[in-house]
Amino acid sequence: MNGGKPAETVHVQNYCAKSGEFFSCNQWVNGKSMALVVFLPLHALDNGGYAYHNQALRADGDGPGAWGNLVIVGDRWLYSSEENDKGKKLYMQIINVFSGPDKIHFEVQHSDDGTKWETTTSGDEVRAK
Repeated sequence: MNGGKPAETVHVQNYCAKSGEFFSCNQWVNGKSMALVVFLPLHALDNGGYAYHNQALRADGDGPGAWGNLVIVGDRWLYSSEENDKGKKLYMQIINVFSGPDKIHFEVQHSDDGTKWETTTSGDEVRAK
């Protein structure tokens, strides 16, 4: 709830394609194309997962977002990035845990040092049918 009001529903759609080891997703938010997110493979991990660099190219023509990272291990996807705010480094990560083809538990976390994380948002998503 936000000031006694129900939370706004955000409808996100991703249309993804893979070419060799690369993939990209056209991300739509509330019916509007917002970004093309490009994923560049880094390497396979010893634990059976994969690591990627990712970057969002915004549909509005603004400069691209900062490079981030994606680590996929089984049903757990960890997106992470570092940003600078007035000379101070800020760390962010989003953890998605998939349970079946239609459900995701997510947590958005921030950190000042990259080791101690504070969860600022979390929830569960179910694919709209």
